[in-house]
Amino acid sequence: MTTAQSPEPPATVIVNTKFGGQIFGFDIDQNGTEGILSEAQTLSNGNVLAAVETFDQRTGKILTVLAKTQTQDNFVTLGVAGTSAGLVEHEHVVSLLNVQRTFGLLNPLSGNKVTERWTPPIGSKHLINQVSRNQGTTNNAVFAIDNSGNFIPLVP
Repeated sequence: MTTAQSPEPPATVIVNTKFGGQIFGFDIDQNGTEGILSEAQTLSNGNVLAAVETFDQRTGKILTVLAKTQTQDNFVTLGVAGTSAGLVEHEHVVSLLNVQRTFGLLNPLSGNKVTERWTPPIGSKHLINQVSRNQGTTNNAVFAIDNSGNFIPLVP
């Protein structure tokens, strides 16, 4: 009697952030070789070092730092959607409880640069919580939560 050989387990790939911060969202391009992440850490002066980085899926090596700030601003990687397009939220702190959110699209992710701004089809009282992971299609769902106190969820 013969038995089938088990395939080799996949190699372990560990991705470390460029500046040693905590990860605030990540994803990989299922049809490519890169991934994207956002990181942040509080500095000794009270500011936040925040960055968006692409990485090689095979090696885990950081390829490009796409954006970096040392203010109160932050970035959140929402994911890779559509046909290899990365989506990142930039949270610009204007004042206490006053945050302006803009969204950068990296289309394609492998271009390692923001190519355009994306305007979500939601009102200013909603915060994007999740983007569908159906890569390879042009239509994607977005889950948003109401931030006005009514807590009305929305999936545009």
